[in-house]
Amino acid sequence: MESKDKIKESNPGEYEGLLDEIIEFKELKAKYAQLEEELQKCREHVEEEVKKCTAHLIEINQHLQQKIIRHRRIEKILIKQRNLLQTLIDSLPDYLYVKSVKSQFVLVNHALMQFLGVVTPDQIIGKTDFDFFPKELATRYYLDEQQIFQSGQPLVHQEEPMIDRTGNPRWSLTTKIPLRDNQGKIFGLVGLSRDITERRQSEEKLRRQNEYLAALNETTLALMNRLEIDDLLKAIIARAGNLLGTSHGFIFLVDSEGKGTDSSPTPTMVLRVGVGVYSKYLGICLKPYEGLVGKVWQTGQTMVVEDYQTWPGRLSIFRNDVFHAIVAAPLKSGPNVVGVIGLGRLEVGQIFREDEIELLNRFAQLASIALDNAQLYTSAQQELAERKRTEKELYKAKEAAEVASRAKSTFLTHMSHEIRTPLNAILGYTQILQRDPHLTRSQRKAVNTIQKSGDHLLQLINDILDLSKIEAGRVQLNPTDFDLIDLMTDLSAMFQLRCEQNGLAWRVEGLEGRYHLLVRGDEGKLRQILINLLDNAVKFTSSGSVLLRVTQKDTSQYLFEVIDTGPGIPENIQKTIFDPFYQGEKGIRKGGTGLGLRISKTYVELMGGELAIESQEGQGARFFFTISLPPVLKESFLREDHKGKVSRLAPGYRVRALVVDDDPSNREVISDMLSEIGGEVLEAINGQEAIEKVREQTPDIIFMDYLMPALDGVETLQRITEEFGREKIKMVMMTASAFSHEQDRFLQAGCHRVLTKPIRMEEIFDCLADLLKVEYEFEEIRPEDFFNSKATTTLPALSKLQLPEDLLRRLKEGAEFCKITKLKRFLAEMETLGPEESQLAEYLREFVNRYDLEGLREILERLQS
Repeated sequence: MESKDKIKESNPGEYEGLLDEIIEFKELKAKYAQLEEELQKCREHVEEEVKKCTAHLIEINQHLQQKIIRHRRIEKILIKQRNLLQTLIDSLPDYLYVKSVKSQFVLVNHALMQFLGVVTPDQIIGKTDFDFFPKELATRYYLDEQQIFQSGQPLVHQEEPMIDRTGNPRWSLTTKIPLRDNQGKIFGLVGLSRDITERRQSEEKLRRQNEYLAALNETTLALMNRLEIDDLLKAIIARAGNLLGTSHGFIFLVDSEGKGTDSSPTPTMVLRVGVGVYSKYLGICLKPYEGLVGKVWQTGQTMVVEDYQTWPGRLSIFRNDVFHAIVAAPLKSGPNVVGVIGLGRLEVGQIFREDEIELLNRFAQLASIALDNAQLYTSAQQELAERKRTEKELYKAKEAAEVASRAKSTFLTHMSHEIRTPLNAILGYTQILQRDPHLTRSQRKAVNTIQKSGDHLLQLINDILDLSKIEAGRVQLNPTDFDLIDLMTDLSAMFQLRCEQNGLAWRVEGLEGRYHLLVRGDEGKLRQILINLLDNAVKFTSSGSVLLRVTQKDTSQYLFEVIDTGPGIPENIQKTIFDPFYQGEKGIRKGGTGLGLRISKTYVELMGGELAIESQEGQGARFFFTISLPPVLKESFLREDHKGKVSRLAPGYRVRALVVDDDPSNREVISDMLSEIGGEVLEAINGQEAIEKVREQTPDIIFMDYLMPALDGVETLQRITEEFGREKIKMVMMTASAFSHEQDRFLQAGCHRVLTKPIRMEEIFDCLADLLKVEYEFEEIRPEDFFNSKATTTLPALSKLQLPEDLLRRLKEGAEFCKITKLKRFLAEMETLGPEESQLAEYLREFVNRYDLEGLREILERLQS
């Protein structure tokens, strides 16, 4: 203390300065301590924040790692799915591709790469069709795709031409669909094309085969009864040339009668028929191995020369004719060549295809058969002429054969196209008259008779067409719902009188106690089978009985039997009797064509059965077969018809129809049918007038005849479609053709429906309902009226009837010479003689209507004059 005081006393200023420093130091130390404390607090706060941030970063990191794992998993799935999709796309045999809005390829599959001849997708991605196809095709594809982008509408199942990498033409069936993003904007398209070249080729081949078969059938029908050899051969070579597209053809025949210009003793062939260039060489003769004809003659083989100008065997006589391809086929009679048929083409490179060569061979077979038939007919005439002097019975048989031949010719003539045109008017007006409630009972009966007669005539025409279908293997079943009891009743009425007049007992057994039995099957063919079998039974049975028996084996199987007590059939010919045109000695004496059993056997087999026979000589015969006829429920059958017939259009529906036909009667029939139900009808007599009527008053539907002068139905249809479109006006083609390929052609031309003449009123109404969606009002009928009772007719005994001698003679002549019109006039005359004669005339008219002139003659022979 003393030292301090000394310092203070000795140096008071220095002491005070030191004291201030100490005080200041203490203050600084206190501040430092305070700062240390604050710094510690900051350090603790920072550490706390760092801990929080670290924990948050760890949490974010864990979340990111989970997202990365999930994204990797999704990426693997997407890669797997993309690979699977690419594998699936590449596995498609069809051509699949994706294009941008600039028609550039974005994705392609392996099939398209292989078709275009590229190895990797890089060689096609980004390119267009112009890099792989000819400009014309590429432009077509490009315009189609741009239309899709603009309209947003897909292109579905369009057949498109293509060219493969080797330059061969191909065809594809293509579908292209626009691709849209989430906002609906089109950013490209996906396309799928299937190669249909083989299908197109098969369809074209099938079409040609159908045309060939139809031509062969038509030719066969036309030549069935033509015995004039020159006319026959001209028809064959002309038809063959038309089908093969050439007008140059020939037929050489062995000159067995010295008709040629060459009188050499060496066998020769003479040019019997020539068309086109060959017509100027008629009568020339060729020797064996001379030219193409001579080689075919000697070898018996069909030969083709594809370049006749350079062929070494070319004859000098033809040096001025510029033929490039010739085909020739032999005409054979057994193993012998009796002629040669051939066709030539002038066009360079136009060779004959294999199917055309095969067709010529078919015509060669036809000509060979025709020559054999002509020869057989000539021989038969000579034999009949010789035996006529000594055997009166054979002379009558010859006359009967000639009458049958003329009747057959008349019948075949009525089978042509043209018969359907008048039938259309007859049946059309009949249907209109049947709707008239004011008809008397006798008038309605007459109208029904007209309809039945027309329907039967139409059925006969269709049956004859079926004969050609049998030979071509194209006959088909036409199943409908029908009453089996009605069928049995009709057959009983048909054959009962014939049996009585022959002194035979007639019986029908089976299905007793049943008034209706509704089944489904081909009623027409079943009826024809039973008529053929019963007709033979009555024809060949001279005493005893004829039995028709039907046995229901289960719900759908029926056994049909025709049993007679006739002479029986020897076992050694029981199979032969089913051959076409086979007739034994008794059959020749009885007459007929020898086709009935063959047709019946074919029809039974078509129905799934087998026509069999049990017979012993002298002990009668039993023909039998079992077929399936599924039941039709009576309730459902009634439901289909409970509405009755159409009365008129339902309220709220209207129809404006245009009827086009150059035949006034046919035009009026269709117009009356439409007017009957309240339709508005326009008429036109030809195609040009039809187009004008459509422009003036656009109809809803057009019923158009196909065969018209100037513009036919197809040309008129096409012009209307070009101007008004296909959907605005419904087109119905009316045709007399019964061939399916003709009707298919009309449908392909753009019409909506094809009706075959004669046209049923129900078909007209069905067209309106189907195409225009109209509805009708119906005349109500009661169910009990649907199953009306069957009226039976008791005929007077023929032996007690006496007809005027002149009338009976005229009836017999009419039946013998197939004078159908006169027979109907004679029967009308018979009706005026009395009630019994009128009753018999009505019955005989059924024989005339179904052209059963043999049965008619049998009854007339029993009548007295």
